[in-house]
Amino acid sequence: MAIQTLIDLFIQIFIMIGVGYILRRRNVIDGQIKTGLNTLLMKVVLPFNILSSANSAYSSEISKSLLITAIFSFIYYTVSIFAGIAIGKAAKMEESRKRVFVTMSSFANVGFLGIPLTEALFGTAGVLIAVIYNLAYNLLFFTFGVNYLGRDEKIGLKQVFGSVVSMATLASVLIYLSPFRFPAVIADTFSMIGSAMTPLSMITVGCSLAEVDILQVVKNKHSYLVTALRLVVYPLIAFAALRALRAEAVTAAVCVMLTGMPSGTTNVIVAEQYGCAPEFATQTVVQGMLFMIVTLPLLMILVGNYL
Repeated sequence: MAIQTLIDLFIQIFIMIGVGYILRRRNVIDGQIKTGLNTLLMKVVLPFNILSSANSAYSSEISKSLLITAIFSFIYYTVSIFAGIAIGKAAKMEESRKRVFVTMSSFANVGFLGIPLTEALFGTAGVLIAVIYNLAYNLLFFTFGVNYLGRDEKIGLKQVFGSVVSMATLASVLIYLSPFRFPAVIADTFSMIGSAMTPLSMITVGCSLAEVDILQVVKNKHSYLVTALRLVVYPLIAFAALRALRAEAVTAAVCVMLTGMPSGTTNVIVAEQYGCAPEFATQTVVQGMLFMIVTLPLLMILVGNYL
């Protein structure tokens, strides 16, 4: 991976986040518009981005990579959940904060941040790998994660598979494994809509940064623990494991990068819904986004040098 490519990408990301920050501070984007942008991203742009990746030419090597990714992601989420419960208990956190700590340390921002960054660095083959990684996220967050934060919340198949993103994910896998491919005009249209993913997602990240008291973000000691696990510890463990297993380079790089994403904003939405330490959740997400600007380039340089 060319270091200059990575540097150029992060300069672009920094500018897009800055645009979002300024627009939110000046109230050009208010809370209602931001909510609308998030809805547009999750229900329109991201599904089209995922479906666009399915039009890649079939490759047995990529199919093997998808299987490795599925196995890796399920193992990662399972291990990180149990680790989060143990660490939260050892740190003697208040119950609500402990529950948020567990989900925040396990479930990263794969959708808004991970998939667009994967596409920028690794193209459509990388997106397919990210889609499979995200499938494990959807299955486990909308079963264990929501139930854990909501305590007595009952979760059914509709919550797991009924979202547009989940349906697009399953459809993309089936299309990729089948002989069917979209006609060029349809594929190009899907690609054009999906290409809005990166700028819109980065602008919404900038909006989130503008809404939080940065002083409170840097003072939250438990947030630092989540950030260390998410951005340093877990991706380095993933790197060592995938390297030992001799995983194909792009597969390993994508999995390590997604494991090194900051905590997902979905954690905040669910925490707010159930009144489960929402301030802690928000501060942790923002802190992770800030530190990611430093940790992710270093992580990608490490991966590029040794895979």
